[in-house]
Amino acid sequence: MERSVQTQTPNIRVSTFQEAWEMVLHQLRMEMSKAQFETWVQPLRPLGYQDHVFTLSAFNPYSRDWVEGRLNSRIAHLLEGLFNENVSLQVVLPEE
Repeated sequence: MERSVQTQTPNIRVSTFQEAWEMVLHQLRMEMSKAQFETWVQPLRPLGYQDHVFTLSAFNPYSRDWVEGRLNSRIAHLLEGLFNENVSLQVVLPEE
């Protein structure tokens, strides 16, 4: 008798975008060096989540470009797992 094994992705739903961001921070802290995390990720601030777009605020244009170039897909992937839907990441500057 052949038995099939099903693997399921945990269906984790978060109640707020701030809660989702805290979970992403926790995961990235484990994946990155302390220096990179503290320089590039820790200063980011979540601004909101609407219409499948998660918006973060970066502290300057260089940090925005660094996060978009190196972490955009990883952060979006983590958020997709939390919200259980496709998520795009938008990184803006405070004055935008």
